[in-house]
Amino acid sequence: MIRTIIVDDKILSRIGIQSLIDGKEEVTVCGTFGSAEEALKFLEDVFVDIVITDIEMLDMNGLEFIEVIREKNLAEGIIILSCHEKFSYAQEAISKGTDSYLLKHNVTEESLMQEIKKAYQKNQTRNRKHTAAVADLKKEGELLENGSYVLAVLRAGTGESGTEELEMHLESTMLAHLLEEIVDRHGMGTLFSPYNKEMFIVFQMDAAQNQEETMRRIDENISVILKNMQQYINTELTFGISSEFGKLAEMRTKYQEALDAVSMHFYEKDVRVFWYTEISEEMEPVSFCPDELLEEGGLAKFETQLSLALAKGRFERVKADVLKEQLMQSLNMFIHQVLAGYSFREDFSRKWNGATTLVSAITAAQNAEMLKTSILKVVGCFRAELIEEWEKDDLAETFRYIEKNLPNRITLADLTEISCMSVPSFSKKFKERTGQSLVQYLNDKRIERACSLLKNKNYSLEQVAELTGFSNANYLIRVFKKRTGKTVGEYRKRYGIDEME
Repeated sequence: MIRTIIVDDKILSRIGIQSLIDGKEEVTVCGTFGSAEEALKFLEDVFVDIVITDIEMLDMNGLEFIEVIREKNLAEGIIILSCHEKFSYAQEAISKGTDSYLLKHNVTEESLMQEIKKAYQKNQTRNRKHTAAVADLKKEGELLENGSYVLAVLRAGTGESGTEELEMHLESTMLAHLLEEIVDRHGMGTLFSPYNKEMFIVFQMDAAQNQEETMRRIDENISVILKNMQQYINTELTFGISSEFGKLAEMRTKYQEALDAVSMHFYEKDVRVFWYTEISEEMEPVSFCPDELLEEGGLAKFETQLSLALAKGRFERVKADVLKEQLMQSLNMFIHQVLAGYSFREDFSRKWNGATTLVSAITAAQNAEMLKTSILKVVGCFRAELIEEWEKDDLAETFRYIEKNLPNRITLADLTEISCMSVPSFSKKFKERTGQSLVQYLNDKRIERACSLLKNKNYSLEQVAELTGFSNANYLIRVFKKRTGKTVGEYRKRYGIDEME
């Protein structure tokens, strides 16, 4: 991409020149200006490749304009478009640093494009030679000096990694070139563009500054960078800022700090700058209640639970991959519990247990908002299919009744009445579905719920027996041992609960 501006005090000339080159062969016109003063003000903030200017203007003539540009290094190439045919004008313009001198009445799209590309190539060659000569000194020696530094990782796009976005909008070499010009020109520090890693800037700070002054200086630097970059790329830029450091040996640590900081963009996609604070690589298990999903408003209640989990991740500054992994585990458990609670057909349950759609949705989400939307879409589909399956399942109401009434006495007569079947017909169908008799199934369900309650030291054995439908604690103990192969005491001891306490 070749960045240009047009400076001419005649509006028709500006429009005509812009129509010849803007958008042609990677040439972009970043601005048109009616005076040299306006153009200089723009160039103070935005570096361009080529300035195309008239030689005679009211406030400052083109020759003076060239001198200021070269003195302050505000652009790389300069092309004069003039009505003056005298050789002395061209000679003076070239002596002051212009790259080309064209007569307006002879200019065509082809000739102007040719001169723009020629000036651009000439300056690119000169810059490459200069960069190769000073790169090692600049990137190593400069930072070996005593001082104060802040490292900023730069990322483009809205995702966890900006690599693909950068390739879509701008060649990485061009981005590095543009950034290096901005950072150098404004004396910010040093740009590093390591292979296959995030690009970063080491801002050089005044060691005498306090933290507030340092933050203000960084904000000013980023503002200048963003103002320049928005001219040439169509994606948002995000910065992760490390804490201050003074030794080169700390750069690796500070680079990781900046990466951790910018990773918080996952939770706040509209924020552009993230300052480092400690990031958590752990997260407590997330709990989703399976009992209400099929009830009216069940999906809305699930959404509330999911929103709380995401808010917790943001508040605790949990890494995105840690949050995703925890949600993956919790949602797989949630789906398993819903399916087990209603004893759906095996083929239906097999479809949703460990569902690849859920894994894909969570893995592909680039930010918390997308993650929430994707999960809700999958769970909404799950719920819709559950309801459809429920409506054509003549035992669905039976399993729902059992789930809701486990603490109470459940009889065969109750279930045959609910299912509108005779006792023989119900018993046969129930055995075919579950592979168990009603008593075995009820005991398994009650032991499953007891296992959950026994992990909580606040429940006594008598309370657990009452909440799970066993007539007394002794009966619970006997059935528990028979179904699990462990005593209640052994099971509770695994969770640090002593029955003697």
